[in-house]
Amino acid sequence: MDYKTIMNDVWKEVQGIMPEHIERLSWSKEQVAQYQTKALRELLKVAKEYTKYYSEVLSDVDVDNFNIEQLPNLSPHDKIAHMNRWDDFVTTSEVTYEIAENHMEEIRAGSNSNPFYDDKYLFVATGGSTGKRGLFVWDIEFIRQIICYTY
Repeated sequence: MDYKTIMNDVWKEVQGIMPEHIERLSWSKEQVAQYQTKALRELLKVAKEYTKYYSEVLSDVDVDNFNIEQLPNLSPHDKIAHMNRWDDFVTTSEVTYEIAENHMEEIRAGSNSNPFYDDKYLFVATGGSTGKRGLFVWDIEFIRQIICYTY
């Protein structure tokens, strides 16, 4: 597929899920808190199960009973630490730092016009103002959700 086809599909799917996002605007404080807790636990479960880094960091954390008030107990990491262990943060074995860099080089060189790797992953880079350029991978579902949150 090409970029235009992928993004057209994404926009069609966004139109389908947008009503759910709009409905959230009328939620009570309690509903928001319940959703945040559920989403946080799901995020931590995925991170713990699918990344080497978080399986280490969260090894002693009961993610099924974790709550927002406990967030300050987790140790933060910065972009440089993240970049030094990039492959340990990625939740799929389909993508590595080397694959991401090679794909982005193909885009820069003009030998590939589709920014989506394997038609499902988009690599996003920062400028490197901290001394090290950040490189991040977004999948189609993340892109859908970001569009809903920012639309």
